[in-house]
Amino acid sequence: SSSSSSSGPRGGRGMQWPFSAKVTLGGETRLVQLSASAGYADLLGQVQAKFPNTGPVLLKYVDKDGDLVTITCRGDVQLALAESLKAADRRLGVIPPMRVTATPVDKSEVPPIPLEEQQEAMAAMLQQQKQLQQLAAAQQAAQQQQAAAKQTAQTQSGEVIEIDDWLVEFANLFREMSGIDADRHIDAHNEGWAGTSRAMEATLRSEQAAPLFDKAIERFKEVTATGYLNWGNVYLCRGHKALDVAALQGQEATQELVDKVSAEFDAAEAKVQEALGVKPDLFDAASTMANIYFDRAKLAAKLLVKPLPGPGEGGAQGGKEAEA
Repeated sequence: SSSSSSSGPRGGRGMQWPFSAKVTLGGETRLVQLSASAGYADLLGQVQAKFPNTGPVLLKYVDKDGDLVTITCRGDVQLALAESLKAADRRLGVIPPMRVTATPVDKSEVPPIPLEEQQEAMAAMLQQQKQLQQLAAAQQAAQQQQAAAKQTAQTQSGEVIEIDDWLVEFANLFREMSGIDADRHIDAHNEGWAGTSRAMEATLRSEQAAPLFDKAIERFKEVTATGYLNWGNVYLCRGHKALDVAALQGQEATQELVDKVSAEFDAAEAKVQEALGVKPDLFDAASTMANIYFDRAKLAAKLLVKPLPGPGEGGAQGGKEAEA
């Protein structure tokens, strides 16, 4: 069988795609990348993108007993992910991919996408359209003000200050290179508050109100835990940066360097532990914690590894290795 893969967005170490799935169709196996909150619609869409000429397929995952379980909703995908997480090698920070089989069937045999996931997809599409409209408006405004070389802001005391363009560009570069999504907490906050508002509008005696409150609680827990996780990832990136600089300069892992990086890893672990304390089932936090343990092991062995070259830095040979 042949195999191919697609890589997720590149960020700092520990910020790769949370998990993957090996999908087998006939005699061919391909790798798909999914987020930790992926549902049936997400997985089905990824499979159809990997096998575009197949048509309708029935998806099943292989559970821990080796049985094939039909996937029909987000809960099935999350259960398969949970089993992969339990099988993870925490010493190496390696999480095995979930195994999925795709079988061509008649369209009538394909389980329908749950209404909730359809609504989420529609909401995401509308949000994307809104963002595109906002981007177009912002670009138009920028063109009208392109003569201004600096940006201004006003402090609470009324003092007007100028913000150099390089500061804004550096902030955008940091966000891109670190992989930290600064807007994720806003999305989760809005979802949580929307759930609370719907429940408040319902009659207090209504049986439909309680589940909405429960959903709002989970959303707010998620935004809090994500904030702690992103905070910890900043410390982790600083520790990796110190190690990369030392490796590129051909330095040895001195005790001073070990102590400095250990302090960054300690701070990162503390914040990730706080995230897990708020939401113990947050997959990204568990994955990051595994990476911290792995990084600590390399640091204890005083192992310095030169970072891989970025896009365009590795030459033709690096390009061939990336394609492989």
